[in-house]
Amino acid sequence: MVTFIELTDIQRGTILTLWFLNICIMMYYISFVIIQLNNIKKIIFPTVVTCASIIIIINMLYIRNERNLSPTYIKLSKLPSIIYIIVALLFIIYSFFKLYYIFRYKKSSINISSIKESVDVFPKGLLFADKNGILLLVNTCMYELSLDILDCMPQDLHSFWKSLKSGDLKEGVKRVVFRDNLLIRTNDQKTWTFVKNQIDTDMGEITQISATDTSESAELYDKIKKENIELVEVNKRFKSYAKNINNLVAQEERLNTKIRIHDELGQVLLRTKYYITKDIDYNRIKELFEIWKNSVDILRHEVEIEKKSPLTYLMETARDVGVNITVSGDAFQDESVEEMITLLSSEILTNAVKHSKAQNMYIDVKYKMNKYTVIFTNDGIQPTYPITERGGLSNMRKKIERIGGTIKVESIPIFKITIKIPTDNI
Repeated sequence: MVTFIELTDIQRGTILTLWFLNICIMMYYISFVIIQLNNIKKIIFPTVVTCASIIIIINMLYIRNERNLSPTYIKLSKLPSIIYIIVALLFIIYSFFKLYYIFRYKKSSINISSIKESVDVFPKGLLFADKNGILLLVNTCMYELSLDILDCMPQDLHSFWKSLKSGDLKEGVKRVVFRDNLLIRTNDQKTWTFVKNQIDTDMGEITQISATDTSESAELYDKIKKENIELVEVNKRFKSYAKNINNLVAQEERLNTKIRIHDELGQVLLRTKYYITKDIDYNRIKELFEIWKNSVDILRHEVEIEKKSPLTYLMETARDVGVNITVSGDAFQDESVEEMITLLSSEILTNAVKHSKAQNMYIDVKYKMNKYTVIFTNDGIQPTYPITERGGLSNMRKKIERIGGTIKVESIPIFKITIKIPTDNI
């Protein structure tokens, strides 16, 4: 069997390389355990293996270079070379087991590297800095955003946030105004929302800046904003119609009165002229007197003139904006109640067009025991959240409750508003 000293230089160099590889792996494992785990017990045996490997390498080098060997080294040199190879392979196998342990530990434990790898795959930008503004962690998304928005990498927290707030941005990048939020629209038309938060940790206060892609929300906001501008104009028209219903009715009454007076007086004048040109007797004088008496009654508004109700005007207005109002049940006996319901109907109509995209609105009126019960429904999209009263609806509730009435707003199973108004206090 070939002894170690009988090996060629290349063969002995190969064996030395195996032992040296084992030492490198063991040194890496020992340093990892000390730094990451701080566990001395786990490095006792690897340290023994490393020291033994170093001693064996030194002996092999000594046997290779020294000509006058001591009896001990002569015995070592005459050992079969296979022993050195087998022991080296066993130590290397043990070393690779330790490498596998390190690999498993990194995959299953949380450390700086794993945190960095995790935040880098986030679809949102993240930046962390200490109380002095020194950056602690910036993920890949935030780095790329900084290049797209500011054309530079983030250097520190304060300058980065100041540039975003001041609008000192890359050409083509715009800041979008939306309440108190910080929105940035990049050149690729994506909208990012930046939020700054303070986090208390064991290391002290840390500042976090996050950037979230809110492009879809921004597009929806722009669409809603445009629709709201249109609806505000429609709402103004409704309110204007509601406030001026009495004036409109009075104007139509006056116009109808003028037309009727014109027609009546024209006929009276013609008949008077006819009688004057003829022989006048008592019967004709009496008949002419009755004609003029009727004309005077018209001038005194003693003749009833047909007119439209306020609710009818609202229905005509609703048709102009594509909504059909259907009124069923009892007719209103009190004009003040009808005016109040008409004003409230205009608010409900505005909300139905704005929020539920309704095309039909239904008003059911019941009058019983000096109390009106009016129920509003529509065929629009049903709300998925509780209704919040504000504006005209809230003001109308106060007015109705002031006279002893009630308003009940329901959203489940269908959207319905029920109003009860007693006529005793009106």
